[in-house]
Amino acid sequence: MKRLLEIKNVSAGYVVDKKTNVVVADACLSLCGGQLVSMLGANGAGKSTLLRTIAGTQRPLQGDVLVDGKSLKSMSRKELAKMGPHSSRRIDC
Repeated sequence: MKRLLEIKNVSAGYVVDKKTNVVVADACLSLCGGQLVSMLGANGAGKSTLLRTIAGTQRPLQGDVLVDGKSLKSMSRKELAKMGPHSSRRIDC
């Protein structure tokens, strides 16, 4: 089965005044098209930070996010924009 989304050892957070604040550490996940998932956690647990990292709007502090086997790190802004909510791409697993 083809993986649509892979998160490999991703740590996400912020750098403030040269200090790194990690809010999600070493996250791993593999998803195929058609799967339904949810994310639960307390306020400030890092849910939105992780979603921004997966979406490519925030760079991971470490690790990699792959979409259809391609690393977000290797994609241009134009390529990332084409993956947005109005994308016409069809995903089959």
